[in-house]
Amino acid sequence: MATTTASRSRVAASSPGYRKTAAWLFTIPGIMFQFLFGWFPILFAFVVSFQQYFFVQEPKFVGFENFRAVLADTLTYEAFRNTFYFAFLSIGLTFVIPIAFVNWYPCLFLLGRADPAGMPEAFQLASPVAGVLTMAVALLVWRSGVRHYTSTGS
Repeated sequence: MATTTASRSRVAASSPGYRKTAAWLFTIPGIMFQFLFGWFPILFAFVVSFQQYFFVQEPKFVGFENFRAVLADTLTYEAFRNTFYFAFLSIGLTFVIPIAFVNWYPCLFLLGRADPAGMPEAFQLASPVAGVLTMAVALLVWRSGVRHYTSTGS
């Protein structure tokens, strides 16, 4: 009797309906989390962008007036420029160069392979030098930013 019960439960567990239900039960919490903390705030921000929003009063629909005000402000373009500058530097200094010198070149050295891009073999041992140079460039950029900083109130 025990073998037939065990074989039935194995058959039920391997049936397509059971697997589909189990997959949905594991997936639904992730989808709900994504909607609640990902898509809902984006949708809410989109709706609010067309309103004059007050926390203590009813929001008033203003259409594209908020977008016109933002595009008419000269600081908007400076903010975009600063954002793209920061993004370019941060991605380059914290992702591209470190991945190349911490993962790619040492792996080529350990595997005894030449660089497919044709870079010199000395790069395979240059991880510490690349780390110090990257840190020095980041420090120079930081100091330059602090030296030229002006707050929004000045």
